[in-house]
Amino acid sequence: RGAQLLRSMAQVHQGILYRGLGKAQDAESCFRKALEQKLEQILICEDDVYFPPDFDERFNKVLDYTAKNNDWTVFSGIMADLGRVTPLKYVEEEDQEYIYLNKMISMVFNLYDRSIFEAISTWDNMNRDVQTNTIDRYLENREMRILTTCPFLVGHKEDLCSTIWGGQNTIYSELITNSSVKLREIVDKFKDSKIANTQ
Repeated sequence: RGAQLLRSMAQVHQGILYRGLGKAQDAESCFRKALEQKLEQILICEDDVYFPPDFDERFNKVLDYTAKNNDWTVFSGIMADLGRVTPLKYVEEEDQEYIYLNKMISMVFNLYDRSIFEAISTWDNMNRDVQTNTIDRYLENREMRILTTCPFLVGHKEDLCSTIWGGQNTIYSELITNSSVKLREIVDKFKDSKIANTQ
């Protein structure tokens, strides 16, 4: 059901739907093409994304929200490793919680604003060091306004294999679980603080 909605969105919004694991050079090519075609947004969706039963309803809300607000760089559907992120802003709208963060790592399901196209299109895909130069790590080192939902919008299929790291995707299970818990803690702490909704 979720995949059907994505195919429709790619046509309706003139976006580029990229599916493929461990092929970041193709993603980089998508950004160059997006610049050439003067697209406003593109969605990159890897083939190991899991669409929960409530995906359609929640994703439609995300699309409505991102269309009305231009203060985000990337919407990330899931992050395997939150790392040392800084919360920037919290919003609750239509029974959905949004949190803005200063960085991200993950390309399982991301909606990118045009403002980041050029930076990604110049990523050096000839450097094959997966420890330091995956496109995820490249993006992690950039200061951006990352928008995500709490809980995450999508999941990660565990029955597929990682072409970069090898082995079943179960190696990400603990990371994603920890990230989900950490995200909930960040949201709860931030929305209770005095600076919520002031940035």
